Amino acid sequence: MKRSKHWLPASVAAVMLAGCGSSQEELAVAACKAAVSERLQGKVWSLVDSEFRSGYRTGEPGLAEIVAPVYFDKGLPAETQQRVTCRVQFDPANASAEPAVIGLIFQW
Repeated sequence: MKRSKHWLPASVAAVMLAGCGSSQEELAVAACKAAVSERLQGKVWSLVDSEFRSGYRTGEPGLAEIVAPVYFDKGLPAETQQRVTCRVQFDPANASAEPAVIGLIFQW
């Protein structure tokens, strides 16, 4: 069987297209980041996207939770780290809609 020399670019394009659109994980991460930002308004804080994404878990249908660190005064002598737990609920009638944040807990 003769292979086409164009199989690799086509495979890469297919994988990239499969990643298009917003997954529930991406929607949950965006909603939780916005909720954290609103809650911590006026404070110097940061988070690491990869840690936030790796903290994503699903449980009951339509619900998800992210548990990840949030850093305060990062890079300064007074730097601290706390964990945030963010729970979201997806709209079963519209899977692409932004989920509602139903819980945001900081473990000080």
